[in-house]
Amino acid sequence: MEQPVLRLGLLGFVDSDRSKVAQAIANPGAGWPSWELVDFELADAWCINGKSVQRLEGNAVKINTLLPHQPTISLDPAHISRPIAFTEPMPEGLEATEIVNFRTPELMRVALQRFEAWLRPLRAQFALGSELIARETELSKGIYHVLDTHGKLLAVINLIKWTTALLPIARPVDFEDATWVSRPPMAADVPPGFVSMTVVQLMWTYAVRSRQDALPMRYRKNRIYLRRLPQLPMGWLRDEHLVALRSLSMQPGKFSDIQKTTELSEDTLARTLAALYFAGAITTNKSAAMQIDKLRTPVGDQSSLPPDSHFVSGHPSARDSDYGASRLRHAASDDDTTAPAPLFGLKP
Repeated sequence: MEQPVLRLGLLGFVDSDRSKVAQAIANPGAGWPSWELVDFELADAWCINGKSVQRLEGNAVKINTLLPHQPTISLDPAHISRPIAFTEPMPEGLEATEIVNFRTPELMRVALQRFEAWLRPLRAQFALGSELIARETELSKGIYHVLDTHGKLLAVINLIKWTTALLPIARPVDFEDATWVSRPPMAADVPPGFVSMTVVQLMWTYAVRSRQDALPMRYRKNRIYLRRLPQLPMGWLRDEHLVALRSLSMQPGKFSDIQKTTELSEDTLARTLAALYFAGAITTNKSAAMQIDKLRTPVGDQSSLPPDSHFVSGHPSARDSDYGASRLRHAASDDDTTAPAPLFGLKP
């Protein structure tokens, strides 16, 4: 079962300590998520040097970040949505739910496993996104219930309104052997307590956290066009996505051209374009790209797509009908390469 890449942010550490953390999180072992160090604001979990912490009123803290652009940060761990761990020693009287020791890989692994348990909903989304992409050629416009081996409902996939809803306590492993059942439109109701998101968000979650080369080969050979801006929260886009979007907004180009203008490495650019591909933002079909001026959704719009917006009046466009337009994206071919082309309301 594929595991996601999770992101760790560090605050208050000198370079030598950051190197030790990088060594400690390397080689997670089979069956465990991988971790990478990223900028603090992009991280899924935070590790804070207790020596750099000053206690404030209550359980709030002031942190000497050792970052030139933001020397200090004040926060209350109780009000942070990410898991946080501190190294010792910490200021007297400060209560920390997680203590981390990165001096040995074994101790760091214990802390990471606690982070991974906290991040289980994110990992479950990755697992479901992986299964959705693997089944894309089998799925058509409709409603799907994802059931575990005991028949328990794990997720509702609505490929009419292009939304998903997940059981919040679902485990990533539950989706590996899950059964996908096609259901009638009246079965689209979401049970109380399920976590809802768009299918685009689910596919993006998979694409940006996978180490697989998910970029179709035609995107390495053919000219790439900007088709639309991603229907995603602004905070989900990293610098490399914005750089690639800017490059393509100026002019289309082949993979090698975009690599020159963006100065991204080949691997980074491939992952970046794969994410934009699953978000329906790029295409190698020039006629599809010409429609972008009609789509004015700004980057960062956090609203869901309106009902049937991926289809014109609930039906795929005539231009795409020869390719089985109800699928998540076109069948792979060199002359028609939009993804997911018929699902974003493009007019014929």
